[in-house]
Amino acid sequence: MTEKILIFTKNWFGDVIMQTPCFRILKDNFPNAKIYAAMPERTQWIVKDNPFINGVMAFNEKEETRSPLTKLKFIGQLRKEKFTRAYLFHRSRTRAFICWAAGIPVRVGYSVKGRRALLTHPIPDGGEACHQTDYFVGLLKASGLHVPKEYFSEFHFSDQDANKVERLWERMIPAGTKRVIALNPGANWEPKRWPVEYFAETADLLSEDPRAEIVITGAEKDIPLADQILKHVRKAKPISLCGKTSLGELGAFLSHCDVVITADSGPMHIASSVGTPVAAIFGPTDSANTGPRGKSPAIIFQENAAEKSDPQDLMRTITPEKVVRAIKEIGWI
Repeated sequence: MTEKILIFTKNWFGDVIMQTPCFRILKDNFPNAKIYAAMPERTQWIVKDNPFINGVMAFNEKEETRSPLTKLKFIGQLRKEKFTRAYLFHRSRTRAFICWAAGIPVRVGYSVKGRRALLTHPIPDGGEACHQTDYFVGLLKASGLHVPKEYFSEFHFSDQDANKVERLWERMIPAGTKRVIALNPGANWEPKRWPVEYFAETADLLSEDPRAEIVITGAEKDIPLADQILKHVRKAKPISLCGKTSLGELGAFLSHCDVVITADSGPMHIASSVGTPVAAIFGPTDSANTGPRGKSPAIIFQENAAEKSDPQDLMRTITPEKVVRAIKEIGWI
């Protein structure tokens, strides 16, 4: 019988990217399987062009977990699909109940939050102290699947995204440019953001190389941050792409860059996952738990959170001079 596998992902941008090694591992273990991801609409673009995912089941967190009628409808959808296996990377009891109620014969997940009876393969949970990618892959390994010694996060973009970025690159990047450096100021949580004036100062330091082009990347919501950087620069002339690319196009664009200087954010994971070197600036979150895990090299800048009570003070101890000096020393610029 051909396997039909359902994956319940976590809810956020970076979390899903950190789960991407699992998609490849599942396909390697079940090469003829059809693999579907149950995930919120806001994260579906991450798997849109992933070659190991055959389809998506839209799971809208607030509706399916809080509305009994909507939950029943979703269970009915899963029953019709006749899934043979479910892997629950999300730790919620509700998702385990949904898979149990849908009659999925094999249900694999960490045994947390009183959901042991809902799983056919309850895996002892050692906690999330390790890196998130290792935590997710560990679930597959503990369930008996073959896991390679090395695995990396992946981000796939379409040929259409790549072609659009090629044309954009030709128009935007001057001939003779030696290096293109992306600055990504956005993050979904204010304490995770490096000060905009530090990004501006970094742009000024990088502009000392006349053959370097500096580009500010981000979503539409990051336009105010880009405007502030442009306001604070003294001599650099960075180009802002904020709000001008889809996320697939952003991945294609970052794949052409020489280095990305970024806060702890989704684009940090995208850059790492498309093979671009990353200088990642961390604040209160633990880089050992959520740092970039793509194939590309990465430098992590993080101070001891116990030494600073204010997250912004924590970020300000990581100076532009320190960041630029570090990436120069290893030859990225």
